[in-house]
Amino acid sequence: KWIILPFVKGVLRRREGFFPHFLFLKDPEDHPRIIKRMAITEKLFSEAKLPVETIDLEGNNVFEKIFFSIHLADWTAYYLANHYKVDPEQVALVERFKDLMQS
Repeated sequence: KWIILPFVKGVLRRREGFFPHFLFLKDPEDHPRIIKRMAITEKLFSEAKLPVETIDLEGNNVFEKIFFSIHLADWTAYYLANHYKVDPEQVALVERFKDLMQS
């Protein structure tokens, strides 16, 4: 069963029993418009009582920050998949993307 929530300019759909949690990866070197967008989005989510966490990217240069964010995303996906008892390797959209890249 899906629960429909009012959300910014559309609708956020979530499964019953599944509560979204939003992670914002911030870097003080982001463009000012990106920083502003993230702050506004975080405020809107918080006002809608949606949980938001902010994580500052770690690293001494852009490459370290990229690898930090990839590493964080991979482990987050892995643990969430285990929590929801799904295969962390098989994601339909990713698999379709891979197929399209092959053609």
